Amino acid sequence: MTLDRAASAPPLLVPSGSAFNPMVLDRTMLLPVLDANAVLVEACSLAKHGGRQDRVTALASTGRATPYIAAHVPGEVDEHLAKMADHFEVAERQARRVLDQQIWPALRVVDYEWRR
Repeated sequence: MTLDRAASAPPLLVPSGSAFNPMVLDRTMLLPVLDANAVLVEACSLAKHGGRQDRVTALASTGRATPYIAAHVPGEVDEHLAKMADHFEVAERQARRVLDQQIWPALRVVDYEWRR
């Protein structure tokens, strides 16, 4: 018998809205916060290799770890997507399609203070 941990775990009590403080979670869980580079590499790699499930959505589908980004990440991704797509030798529109259809929907925005 296989135990589906995601199905047996109680639902997370996460405040609604575009961003939240991860310290309000009611239980311990892995909290991966991805930076723009991780998102860009994943999008371009998937676009180039035509992968069906990326690491981001695979992580999200476990129910044990929801991947997050800081609010500034989409802007950084937009800023660097053309250069990264060129580096991976993939069309920028293909990478953007992967972002829009697979990656962005799997991510949540975390209330994360970021300073340069």
